[in-house]
Amino acid sequence: MFEGYGEDNSELWQKSDHTQTGGGFWMQDEGGSLNAVYDLLRSLGVRWFMPGEVGEVVPRMATVSIDNLERDTTIRPDYPLRYANWYNYSGFSWHDVIWGRRIGINSSYHVLGNLGYAHGHVFVHRRDAMKEAHPDFYALIGDKRDTSHKGYGTACYSSEGLEQETIKFAQFLFDHYDEPHVSLWPTDGFKRCQCDKCAGQSPSDLVWGFIDRVGRALYKTHPDRLVSGGAYTSYVEPPGNVEKFTPNVGVFLSNRGRPRFMNDEHWESFTAQVNAWREKLHPGRLLRVENNRYSLWGTEDEPEPFPIFQPHAMAREMRALKGVSLGDCNEVSQRRAKWYHPALNHMNLYVLSRLYWDADQDVDALLDDYYKNFFGPVATEMKAAIEFAERAYTEAPILAGVKATSATNVALEDRLKFLEMLAKARDTAGDSVYRQRIAMMLDELPEPDDLRQTVARLAEMGDPRKEAPTIVGRPTDSKKFLRSYALVDIESGKAVGTKTRFKVRWDDEGAVIFEIKCDEPDMKNLFVTDDVWTGDSVAIQLETQGHAYYQIEVNPDGKIFDADRHGRLNQRWKSNATVKTERGDDFWSVVVRIPVVDAEEGAADPNHHVVGAKPGMDSPWYMNVGRTRVRPSGKTSWSFPHTGTRSYHVPERFAKMVIE
Repeated sequence: MFEGYGEDNSELWQKSDHTQTGGGFWMQDEGGSLNAVYDLLRSLGVRWFMPGEVGEVVPRMATVSIDNLERDTTIRPDYPLRYANWYNYSGFSWHDVIWGRRIGINSSYHVLGNLGYAHGHVFVHRRDAMKEAHPDFYALIGDKRDTSHKGYGTACYSSEGLEQETIKFAQFLFDHYDEPHVSLWPTDGFKRCQCDKCAGQSPSDLVWGFIDRVGRALYKTHPDRLVSGGAYTSYVEPPGNVEKFTPNVGVFLSNRGRPRFMNDEHWESFTAQVNAWREKLHPGRLLRVENNRYSLWGTEDEPEPFPIFQPHAMAREMRALKGVSLGDCNEVSQRRAKWYHPALNHMNLYVLSRLYWDADQDVDALLDDYYKNFFGPVATEMKAAIEFAERAYTEAPILAGVKATSATNVALEDRLKFLEMLAKARDTAGDSVYRQRIAMMLDELPEPDDLRQTVARLAEMGDPRKEAPTIVGRPTDSKKFLRSYALVDIESGKAVGTKTRFKVRWDDEGAVIFEIKCDEPDMKNLFVTDDVWTGDSVAIQLETQGHAYYQIEVNPDGKIFDADRHGRLNQRWKSNATVKTERGDDFWSVVVRIPVVDAEEGAADPNHHVVGAKPGMDSPWYMNVGRTRVRPSGKTSWSFPHTGTRSYHVPERFAKMVIE
């Protein structure tokens, strides 16, 4: 703050006793007076599009005229929670901090209090004294209580003792600190407890059943306080064991891929999820968290592969959730107490902040004002370039194994075209601040010559799967020899001593069948887990002609974990596979029958079945089979073909599969 207000700035901002009623602005101040000043300045044409003087637009006027200066106007934003998650807030420059205030971002304090919103339940069970006194509060993983995960431990959500401790913790916050809210969001990297009480319950039932029970107890003592959790990863779907949440429970619907909301299929999936939660929540109890750090690509010195402009996707959501959601807690692109790549990322935060205040405004009019004032004589060229980039990103097909929101889905040719459009606009802008702004954008992107060389090199290389091994299966009634394939070391591709072999068949009802036999010299120590994939298991990845890709994992008990990996991990999808298992003295085996439906049936029910046609030489599938073996000494993974990494999920290394 020295830069903006001098070394005596503490007298301006707050008094020495650091009370909330100090001398003025503080981090958690709602900034009512500031907002009034900035609203007045905006009415006179002042704009703050990005941090610093380069992002500021102040029109020159001989006379400033303010009509009805004595007016008494009350403006209430459509979203009371408009929080950008600042990491190391006090380390940000004055220009960055004041820019956030000027565009209308606020603190989460008045809605959520001091302890934040994400993974807040760790405050109950993270201390060593709690781990020593109450090991029963922690998840049973194998034959041990997990008190070490991420330093916090993993909670057992069937523990009555933990439930009572959580209630006491929340009441203490409410009574002694007058906190408006408590977060019961589990620690990151959720693992399901394997105790008898938790067995057979889904992650959503465990987590949300616990939150509702705690919420009901707190509603009796503190009905005016908010109790929240995050709909996240394996517990993102509403629970089946809670028909209607208690009125004080709120849900943060987390990381739903906002940049893709102009894709109708993705949007319909999101709104269906919103509606499913609304049926179980009381009004005003839905909130949003969106990880907008999509531009944090590689190391901090690397350029962005492509900018993710999402103003229309943001506008679509803000209009739809007005009056439904309390607002957002957004993680935004930042590194080392600086906004990251501000030239490319400022527009998203600027547009979103204005939509928080008025969700029904015409976003195209808002953008036209931005293009006109920020790019001046090349407004038309920059509008065309940014709209091209937004469209190229939204329409890009999701590549196998790549997240739906990743900029790397965008074709290299489109990335190069965008660079060329920017360069042309920069050169047309002449020696001006407009040229400087475009040049800053280009500085945060790859060099055009480097991209041209990459395009040429990949064109010369051709399809990375052209040398992929071919797996041949046969119909179940075939009398011909059926070859088996052996798994190898997943990283090196070398043969391994403990064999795993598989065969592929196709039955006359249109199902693919995998027969997998796992040699096992230590059958008595098989490690079988409820979640399947953290213990001994086999895994099948399938990419059909029109879908990339599906994941189906099976443990020795025949339990299935399956998910659709098309752009994101969709655990609502179920393969409807059936499994037969067998255990011998020195092996265990599974036969997995996976029904396959055509595109029409798949479109009618997108959350069930593998969609594709029988694979042939001209229209093959691509696939991988893997095995995980877990013992106290560690985890070992094998696959066919090998991936060159420790993960099965490397689609460019998949084998080709055909049925003769």
